[in-house]
Amino acid sequence: FRLVVQRWKKEQIDLFDSEPYCYHVIATDRESSAEEVVWEYNKRGQMENIIKELKNGIGMESLPSGEFGGNAMWFCLGVLAYNVFVLKRELILPQEYKNKTISTIRWFFIEIAGKMVKHGRRLWLHVSTTVEKFNLLLHIRKKIMAFV
Repeated sequence: FRLVVQRWKKEQIDLFDSEPYCYHVIATDRESSAEEVVWEYNKRGQMENIIKELKNGIGMESLPSGEFGGNAMWFCLGVLAYNVFVLKRELILPQEYKNKTISTIRWFFIEIAGKMVKHGRRLWLHVSTTVEKFNLLLHIRKKIMAFV
């Protein structure tokens, strides 16, 4: 294994520690460059945000059953729903929505008033919104239709 050591100058020197630098050490068996090792290590911190998204955005804060099998199925469905959302966010939504949470995007679309109307053997969606949101909805629809 090898050690990747990061060193940076302290912003303020401590009264009882006269060392002017902070150190952080990563032990790894990867043969990647030091920058890639640090990047991968820092990326692991994102797991906290993913767990928070599963709990708050998908509704996985409590399990519905006292049985292991039922709870495992519930959790698998929640993770599948989260993965589908992330895929849609990355492939379909514009760049400014890439870092938005599930709750934020859901409320963005829920606050749009709409009505489904069947007319002339067709189903129509009438929405009451701003031009910007309407253009975003058209953009999303075109991206989805490109996959079909």
